[in-house]
Amino acid sequence: MMKKLLTISVIISFLVACSPEESIQEEIIPVSQSVATKPIYVVAIDQKYPPYSLLDKDGRIIGLDIDILNKIAEKENISFQYKPYPHNDILGDMKKEGVSLLASGIDEAEVKEKQKDALVSLPYSETKKCVIELRYESSDKWKEKRIAVLVSDLEAVKKVKNVVQNSNIIGFPSNYLALSALMKNEADSVVGDCTILNYYARNDILEKFPFSIQDVNDMPEKHNIVFVAQPNSLELLSKVNKGLMELRKSGELAVIMNKWIKPSE
Repeated sequence: MMKKLLTISVIISFLVACSPEESIQEEIIPVSQSVATKPIYVVAIDQKYPPYSLLDKDGRIIGLDIDILNKIAEKENISFQYKPYPHNDILGDMKKEGVSLLASGIDEAEVKEKQKDALVSLPYSETKKCVIELRYESSDKWKEKRIAVLVSDLEAVKKVKNVVQNSNIIGFPSNYLALSALMKNEADSVVGDCTILNYYARNDILEKFPFSIQDVNDMPEKHNIVFVAQPNSLELLSKVNKGLMELRKSGELAVIMNKWIKPSE
């Protein structure tokens, strides 16, 4: 009888030791620890700067930069939170509370001009300056007429001033408003980032208008598009660069680029 009781006691002890509750608890603990230790970085973006960053119909932030950064976050086991700023404020004041990274189609040349101490990532894209007109064929006549430019696009503003009279230049706070002025006959052309102008040209905004778009011959150089880290965020910059190199090597970067930047037809 004693042997039977001893055997039953051993069996009960074994079943308790292997109970589902304890087994599940052991699996949950490391997961919660992993979430708790996953670094979260705040990224300053312009939510009205397509195709780099924009809001979808449900108010969610999407875009070229967002897709790239989210992929980097997956690979580097980090998380990004996106905080909206006007585009001309993103580089203007690097000391934004809690912000570690700057995005939204930032031109490396402007970084060097505005924030010499900033940390610049490897380039993930490049662009040139283009001019768009409401006509079937491009010409050089645009230099003699009213030209709309984005005021925060310092490179475009500076170089347009080198080839036209200042009185012909009209500044706008967004590319959308510049293109709207073109459609309202308040401007005769728009000069800006080719990637942005091509994006708008291939979407609804110009669908009812004949238009031409061409590279600006007086601005032939290409501009590197980069992410920008705060001067004290060297570790984050290293993760971003590592992620960019992996995306480029795997072909994932090309897939994202083709999604947002359509090749010329």
